Amino acid sequence: VQGIIAGGLPALTNAIESAEDNPTAGVAELQARSFTKDDVLVGITASGQAPYVIWAMSWAQSIGAKVGAISCNEHSAVFDHADHKIYVAVGAEIITGSTRMKSGTAQKLVLNMITTASMIRIGKVYNNLMVDLLPLNAKLVDRAKRLIIEVTGCSRTEAEELYKLSKGNIRIASLMHMLKVDALEARRLLDESDGSINRALDKKGVSV
Repeated sequence: VQGIIAGGLPALTNAIESAEDNPTAGVAELQARSFTKDDVLVGITASGQAPYVIWAMSWAQSIGAKVGAISCNEHSAVFDHADHKIYVAVGAEIITGSTRMKSGTAQKLVLNMITTASMIRIGKVYNNLMVDLLPLNAKLVDRAKRLIIEVTGCSRTEAEELYKLSKGNIRIASLMHMLKVDALEARRLLDESDGSINRALDKKGVSV
């Protein structure tokens, strides 16, 4: 799952309103990321008129990719370039034209649903646990070990050892304990199962 905004990363902290008027920049960004027909593009716009978004969607469709659109304008132009359309009916903004308020907030909720479902489908969630968490600080290292305990039911001591042997990979550590295999075999099973603990367990005929 990748996020792209007109104007790039600087637009996240500084307003670059003109960036959305560049019709070819969105296409160039997709091409730079090696976007293919096997990917899915979701165009997001409050009014639905941004050339940056529309051209990117049109190009994605031209190569055979599935395209979705989210807009707060029922008659949005982006819907003409989408296979799947989500109209977010928020009504007029309290401050006219300030789409960061209702429109931006409502669209963020929809995006949360889409990205969460995507993460579940690609194996980053087991039951309701974020098993692809990256332990990049002390708090997250502790959380990773607690997740191993919650997934497997092992002791804290076992979780510490599994964490070490798996080099901090929660999914590998969990499979090591659940299938009684070493880290190398757990990684192989995980790779063959597209990163999904559930699919790896199914391959071994284990139900949890």
